[in-house]
Amino acid sequence: MLPRSPEALPPPVQSGFSPMIVCHCNGVSDRAIRESVRKGARSHREVALACGAGRSCGGCRPVVADVIADESVERTLCLAAPALAAAS
Repeated sequence: MLPRSPEALPPPVQSGFSPMIVCHCNGVSDRAIRESVRKGARSHREVALACGAGRSCGGCRPVVADVIADESVERTLCLAAPALAAAS
């Protein structure tokens, strides 16, 4: 059931965006997948074992792959930031 007014919506989370359910079979959000990747999961299988996303029908695997790739890029940029700052 949808809220009748914007005031009835839950407050936004700290980042300003609500979590998005990626795996509907197991109710796993993008944030849970990101957290699994940040803790070391690097493949569909490792994410599935860590948080359950992609363990059932597999329909979410393309989005899981996108989240893994996004987090990998973010990690690379964070690791490279000191060297980039020193070079400029």
